[in-house]
Amino acid sequence: RSSEAAREIRTLITNSVDSWFNIRVEESLQRSLDVAQLFDKVSGENIVMQARRIASTIDPGSLGNEEGQELARSVMAEKLHEYNLDAVQIIDWNGAELLGLRAKKRIPADMPPLGQALRRGRRGETFAFVR
Repeated sequence: RSSEAAREIRTLITNSVDSWFNIRVEESLQRSLDVAQLFDKVSGENIVMQARRIASTIDPGSLGNEEGQELARSVMAEKLHEYNLDAVQIIDWNGAELLGLRAKKRIPADMPPLGQALRRGRRGETFAFVR
């Protein structure tokens, strides 16, 4: 009888500890997910702010001449480094790249297609791709 009671106590303790750890693990995972989602949100907001700063320093009308393009490239290169970006592009409404600079590091192959970004931008949506 005492071995049966001991077995029941072990089972109760094991089940209690398992349950306690499962709850802790679930809470920890949820908190980690919350932190990751907040990081993505803040990173996206920062990228949009940086893009606006870059755009405010480049005159689209000057891109038609070499001097304006050189000035734009200079600003883009400075901001590429300052903001630690992978790429800076100026594109027209049709998606053609007018000017572009890329960091020396490789741009991930799983970046969303430009067409998707153009459709979202044409709708007036502000967004960023964070990887």
